[in-house]
Amino acid sequence: MKNNSVVADIVANQRKAERKRWFCYFYLFLVIGVVSLILDVMTGPAMLSVSEVVNALFGISEIDKMTDNIVHNLRLPDGIDGACS
Repeated sequence: MKNNSVVADIVANQRKAERKRWFCYFYLFLVIGVVSLILDVMTGPAMLSVSEVVNALFGISEIDKMTDNIVHNLRLPDGIDGACS
């Protein structure tokens, strides 16, 4: 009886550690994906800065109309298309 209890505790602890590890992997790849998308949107002839791209994507502060058009109508669709293919 006691052996089964110990084994069950070990298995439960292992499952908990595995779940925690998979959540860490998920969030790591999510952060890498967001950073890659921002870098992808930055590159191009207009050479937008990180702050301009982040402001345009998340609407944090006021941006000019041209930057908004470049990000939302040109680069973001291409970045999302590249990420999906």
